[in-house]
Amino acid sequence: MMEKTIFGGRPKNPVAYCALHCGSLTVKEMKRKGCLGKQCRHLQKNEQHEYWKQRELAKARKEK
Repeated sequence: MMEKTIFGGRPKNPVAYCALHCGSLTVKEMKRKGCLGKQCRHLQKNEQHEYWKQRELAKARKEK
């Protein structure tokens, strides 16, 4: 069973889940809502998604 996104779509590989809106999020939707910028406590990351690995690599490169 696929989860619905908070905007009504059906993602194949959601990057996170929003506990407040009870729906999955794609990268585009997460950026649109500004979840990371707000440091939203309702955001639950899908740690297996490649987006989070790439984000950590980018952070590490930026720190150097």
